[in-house]
Amino acid sequence: LTGARRLLTTLWTLYGEPALPVATELVERVGLPLARELVFEPQARLRALAAPTLAQVRDGEDVALFRLLLSDADFGVQAAAVRAAGVARRGDLREEIAMRARLGASEVRCAALEALGALGGSDSLEVMIAGLSSPEVQVQSAAVSGLAQLGDPQSLPILSSILDRGADSPLFAKAVEGLEALGPSAHAELLRLAEDVGSPGRRGGALILARAGVGAATSALIDLLTANPRDRELLDELAFLTVVDLRAELDPAEAYFQ
Repeated sequence: LTGARRLLTTLWTLYGEPALPVATELVERVGLPLARELVFEPQARLRALAAPTLAQVRDGEDVALFRLLLSDADFGVQAAAVRAAGVARRGDLREEIAMRARLGASEVRCAALEALGALGGSDSLEVMIAGLSSPEVQVQSAAVSGLAQLGDPQSLPILSSILDRGADSPLFAKAVEGLEALGPSAHAELLRLAEDVGSPGRRGGALILARAGVGAATSALIDLLTANPRDRELLDELAFLTVVDLRAELDPAEAYFQ
């Protein structure tokens, strides 16, 4: 074990950040004995590596060690512990994570918002909405990511409004993930966007529906293709959705209309 920790610290000293994938694998392979030692490692990035392993343990002294990571003086270590708690579905830590999702330092708050999305709970939607009101884009993005994981149908109007900002919005991709996660409960709203010729979210809504195999999106996809006949993503989705491949046509939109 001492050898494993020595190897870990040597890797970090010699290579720094590029050594993290190897260091992470080493901790995973050695497991709890090494993770326990790393809690007291002076280098913060190495302490953070202990979080995923310790988060899996729900009793004994390892719980106290994991709490040390949650309250670490380094925000990066705290964030790693919060993320690990979310992945491990640590419902026993939910209230503490919810508090950090509201009030934590930016890095910790982002991790907590995403973890809370995985953990769920009656006030999770409210916490995500509060995150969206943050002036920091990274916090807003984490809140949308949390909404995507939460899968609460009540988040539909929020995600739809973000999609309607268009693909230039830094939150667009996360909103797409959230709307896809909602499944059929989002289809009526997505169809409304897809049929709204003035909506910046029209293309996004139509593509989500197409990937879900919703045939009602076909006319919107063809109409969008009229404006950009060489839009590869539209062409691909239309080919799969209609089982008619017109990608080689000079004017595929016109060919679909025919």
